[in-house]
Amino acid sequence: HVTELPEGFHKTASTGDVITAIENIEKRIYAVQFHPEVSHTPLGKEILRNFLFNICECTGDWTSKQFIVEEIVNDDISFENKNFQYILQEFSKSITKNDIVDPQIFCNSENPDVSSVAIGLLSPRYLLSENWLQMHKIFVPEEPSLLREAVEKAIYYLKKNKVMKMLEENRKKILDAQTKGNDYTELMNDHKRLEDLKIQIAKNNLKIDILK
Repeated sequence: HVTELPEGFHKTASTGDVITAIENIEKRIYAVQFHPEVSHTPLGKEILRNFLFNICECTGDWTSKQFIVEEIVNDDISFENKNFQYILQEFSKSITKNDIVDPQIFCNSENPDVSSVAIGLLSPRYLLSENWLQMHKIFVPEEPSLLREAVEKAIYYLKKNKVMKMLEENRKKILDAQTKGNDYTELMNDHKRLEDLKIQIAKNNLKIDILK
């Protein structure tokens, strides 16, 4: 733990003799030696919110819904499951119109397949008792805290599968052109571009446009 303050810093919080938070306002450096992100830290969310919006001046305009639409729909990625595809299309329309879609619409859908899918997606995987942490001393992350990571992983696999499918289709076109004695220079250029995309996606660079 911190026993001596660095030059230019002053203590903002402590537990007994232990320094738990320091800051350097001039350099805009702030540090804590505890976990504000866990659910049992008093005012933890307020600490993070203050740091992000009042100090870092973040806008807070990121939404999982918008991210999904920008990264999947714009790359013409679709679901083979027609119920998933229907829900995605409806959310896409709502973003285009700046409307808000109530997920309960899908739960109450007249189509039992859509309703079943929606209920399954919205139902939590587990419910813990309120005193779980106190009793078992085992911290379980809440699903909202895992949302961004889950969304990005899903986007990664969807983009990866999309590019692999495009590569396979392009290989077939190249073989067909070779068989017929046609020029396949452009197809080879497409192949190189897709291979480059595959490398970028493997590096978890999700902010790429597959169709460009």
